[in-house]
Parts: sequence; structure tokens; C-alpha cells
Amino acid sequence: MNVVSLPSLSDLRQSAHAVKCGRDWQESLWAHWPMEAQWPGSLDIYEAAAFRRIHPDTIRRACTPGRDNKAKLEHQRLGSAYRIRKTVMERYGLVTERSAA
Repeated sequence: MNVVSLPSLSDLRQSAHAVKCGRDWQESLWAHWPMEAQWPGSLDIYEAAAFRRIHPDTIRRACTPGRDNKAKLEHQRLGSAYRIRKTVMERYGLVTERSAA
């Protein structure tokens, strides 16, 4: 029987940018938190991308303010670090319901 050991969360979080952009890194996070309810409430860009299973550049672009000085994705920026609430990521990409006219 082959036993695959998971890298620790601290090792995963300290990985290089190129590694964090890969599907394997995202799958490793899902191995640590297999259900959405287990994910932390505050995520960085890489964790948010892994949560939605998209590329981190997509999250980074959504956090960049447009001409109206508003970003598409609600976030907090602390220096060069971005923090995004999990509840915001759960709604990201969903189409809002249209009300009856």
C-alpha cells in the first residue's frame, strides 16, 4: 500500500510563486481542507484561487481597481498582501438572480 504524505500547510504557504500558480499546489490545499466549510475565513490570493480552482492572476485582476476606482472583487490590501474573505469567494463568479420586471 502506497502512503502519500502531504506537505505541511506552512511548507505549502512558503512555496515559490511559480509553484503556487500550479494545479498541484491547489490540489494539495484541497487535500488539507477537503470540504469548503474547512477552509479558513480569510484567504490570500493563491488560497482564494485554489478555493475557486482558477489561476491566481484572475484573482489579482479582479482586485485591481478599474477606471471608477472600484475593484470587481471585495478585498483588503495590507501592504503588498491581499486578504479576501471566503464568503466573498463563494459568491465570486455567480450570476445574480434577475428580479421580475
